[in-house]
Amino acid sequence: MKALRDARTLQEQVCDAIKQYIISQRLKAGDRLPSEHQMANMLAVSRTSVREALATLAALGIVEIKRGKGAFVCDFDIKTITDQLPYGLQFHQEDLQDLIEIRRLLELYAIEKVIETIEDDQMEQLREIVEAMAVKAQQGEDFVEEDIAFHRTLAEMAGKRVLLLILSGFWEVVIKARQGVPSKERLQARYEEHLKIFEAVTARKLRDALFYMDAHFDRRSAEVEIPMRHKYGVGYPPS
Repeated sequence: MKALRDARTLQEQVCDAIKQYIISQRLKAGDRLPSEHQMANMLAVSRTSVREALATLAALGIVEIKRGKGAFVCDFDIKTITDQLPYGLQFHQEDLQDLIEIRRLLELYAIEKVIETIEDDQMEQLREIVEAMAVKAQQGEDFVEEDIAFHRTLAEMAGKRVLLLILSGFWEVVIKARQGVPSKERLQARYEEHLKIFEAVTARKLRDALFYMDAHFDRRSAEVEIPMRHKYGVGYPPS
């Protein structure tokens, strides 16, 4: 029996071929792909194989299938991928731990970029978010939206589109994986964590901002039983 030249399934090969076609033809979001019949001829496969591959790509958010019109290229949206994460994380707790650590590294990177470029109106935007957190914390009300808005604003200020896309996906996971409302004491502690980050960023104190952001994630990591420590030298935390 002659060995197959490609160990992948036919469906995987067709999916890869369609993705490569999108890239090589420089197709943009909204552009129409060739018909199933045309693609089947181009790839020398059955229309069923093309149809199954398109269904897979649609599930991944790469294409959109419009009945009676055909398949169209979608804009990249990491949310399609992260929608599946909360379910998977129920079975793989170590993946949640990895996710927190990756997010930590990305947000520390964002902090460095923000402090280089932050302007007065952006400082005011952050201040309003932190003040809204304070009000809700005092009332024992969870502030998920403000929490995400705070980190999203920092990522936007960093001016890195891909960074924002990736972090946006992580925030979706945070919303879906959250269970119950934290205690009033925990809410107050979270508010104070964000306040310290805000004060360090607006004072343009990079080392302090990195320390407080890192400490914020240390506490988040501890909540899933993985205390992690990052050192910033003798004499820390800052006074």
